[in-house]
Amino acid sequence: MRGSPGSRLFLLPLVLFVALGAVHVWTEGDQGIGIDYFQFWAVGQAVRERLVEDIYGPEAWGPLAGIFMERARSDGARRHLAAATFRREEIQTSNTPFLYAAVYAIESGDYERDIARFRLLGLLLAVASIGALCRSAGWPLAATLMAIGYAVWAFAPLRDDLREGNVNSIQLACLALFVVMIRSGGPAWREILAGAILGAGTAFKPNLLFVPLALIVAWALQRRFDVLIRRTAGMAAGGLLGVAAGGLFFGSLAPWLAWADSARKIQETFGSEVRWGSFGGARLLLDATGSNLSPLLYLLTIGAVGFAAWRLGAGLREGSGGGPAGRAAASGSPFGADCCILGLGALVPLLSADLAWPHYLVQAIPLVIWLLRPAASAGLAGAMAIAGLAAISSSPVVDWLASGSDYAYALPLAGGCLALFSAGLIAAARGNGVAIGAEG
Repeated sequence: MRGSPGSRLFLLPLVLFVALGAVHVWTEGDQGIGIDYFQFWAVGQAVRERLVEDIYGPEAWGPLAGIFMERARSDGARRHLAAATFRREEIQTSNTPFLYAAVYAIESGDYERDIARFRLLGLLLAVASIGALCRSAGWPLAATLMAIGYAVWAFAPLRDDLREGNVNSIQLACLALFVVMIRSGGPAWREILAGAILGAGTAFKPNLLFVPLALIVAWALQRRFDVLIRRTAGMAAGGLLGVAAGGLFFGSLAPWLAWADSARKIQETFGSEVRWGSFGGARLLLDATGSNLSPLLYLLTIGAVGFAAWRLGAGLREGSGGGPAGRAAASGSPFGADCCILGLGALVPLLSADLAWPHYLVQAIPLVIWLLRPAASAGLAGAMAIAGLAAISSSPVVDWLASGSDYAYALPLAGGCLALFSAGLIAAARGNGVAIGAEG
C-alpha cells in the first residue's frame, strides 16, 4: 500500500468500516430463507434426476413443489423447510437452462450449506465488482472503500439480492469484468474475451440484453468498427457457449425453445403487480392510465441511449480534431463512453418493463460509479445521481415511514432509476462525460 504512514493509518478505519458492513449485510441477508435461490436449487436437481418431463411446462410446477416439500420435511432443516413451504403451491421456472446448469454446478444437495455458499459468493462478487468498477473509473482507494462501505451498509437492493438468493451480484460481476477487460486495451484476445464475458452473462440471464445491444449501437455510431467486430464476435461466442452449456446439462437444446416460449408469456404468467414489489415503469403507468405503454417506453429509452451514444461519439471525434465539442470533451476516452452506455443500457428494462424487482437495482451500480467518478463535472448530473442513489437505497426508510403503502415503496425506486438514467443522458449530451482515461 503506497503513501505515507499517516495516509495508511487513515485507511484502517475505512477497512474496518467495510468489514463491519460486510458482516452487517451478511447478517441481514441471513434472515431470509432464499425464496429465489430455492427455485434455482430445486430445478437443477429436477433436471438432473428427470423428475418431470418438461420443467418449463406450468403443469409440472405443482408436482415439483410437492416433491421438494416432502424432501424438506424429511430434511427438517429450518431454512430449507421454510423455503419449501413458501413455494408449496408451485416451483416456477422462468430462467434459462444455462442459469440452472451454473447453479447446479456448485450445489452439494444440502440446502442450508448451499444457500450459505451462494450468498457468500454473491457478497464477495459484489464487493470485488464495486471495487473494480471504482478503481477503473479513477476513484482513489479511500473513496473506493467508502463506496463499498456504503453498498454493504446502506444499499438496500444488495441486501435484498443476498436475502432472496438471486443472481444480480453475479450479473454485476459480469459487467465489472467486462469493464476491467477493456480498461487498458491490449491485444485483440482481450477484446474478444471481454465480449465473451458479456455474451455469457446475457445467456445466463437475458435481462442484461440491452447492455450489449446498446454497446453495439454505440460502437457503430461512433465508427469504432475494429472494436465492434472483435467484441461482438466475443459476445456471440460467449452466448453460444452459454447455450451449449445449458443444452449439455439438459441433454438437449429443446429446453431453450421451451424457455423462449415461456419468456414471451412472462408478464402474464408471473405477477408483476406493485403489491408484490414490482416497480417497473410500464407497471406503474399501467396502473395509472390503464394502458400498456411498455413498447413506447422501450422505444423512448432505447432512443435516448442511441442519442447518448451518438453525442459521445461526436465528442470523441471532434476532440481528436480539436473542435469546440472536442474542447468540451477534453480528456475524454472511448473507455469512458463505453462505461456510460453500459450503465444506461442496464437501466432500460427497469424503466420500460412491467416486471422489475428491487434487487434488480444492483445493476444500477455501474452507472452510479461512472456518474460520481472524480473526473466528472459537478452540476446537475452529479446532483441527480446523488438524489437517484438515495432514492433507490430508500426502501428501509420507506418501510418505516409508509408501511403498508405499495406505491410509497415503488415510486422512490422508479423515480431514482429515472433520475440516474436522466443524469447519464445529461452528462453524455454535454459532451464532457467521458473523462476517465485513454483506451489502449
